[in-house]
Amino acid sequence: MASRLYPGLFILVLASCEDGDSSASGSSDDGPVVRDSAGTTIVESARPQWTPANAWRVGTGTLLDIGAADGPAEYQFDGIEGTLRLDDGGLVVADAGSGELRFYSPAGTFLKRAGGRGAGPGEFQRITALGRGRPTRCGYTISALAASRS
Repeated sequence: MASRLYPGLFILVLASCEDGDSSASGSSDDGPVVRDSAGTTIVESARPQWTPANAWRVGTGTLLDIGAADGPAEYQFDGIEGTLRLDDGGLVVADAGSGELRFYSPAGTFLKRAGGRGAGPGEFQRITALGRGRPTRCGYTISALAASRS
């Protein structure tokens, strides 16, 4: 009796796992599926939409090297909290140790510093983040989030 029951269960399991019509489940082999969920567009893709010819690649070379263990103070860092690439290709580095924002050219040459450690105007007790603000007539504002110590 038990030997006759197992083949019946096996057939039921296979039937329940059968692949159905892919259009009914919302998947497609032709490309991404776009659907709406309460006003939010959801795009699902089972495979990449690019070909090997147009895929992104990560280079192995160094584009810019800023920092030194020995050398001028503007190239020494003590706790980088963030970096920001500027529209001209320059770079801003938020150094938490010195409380400074340091500006570098696209080639990595030091240009200027802003801020410093302290509690006065234009100083930071501790920089915790760096970001690009809203656009202005002269470019963008640069925002450094500072957390006060309690």
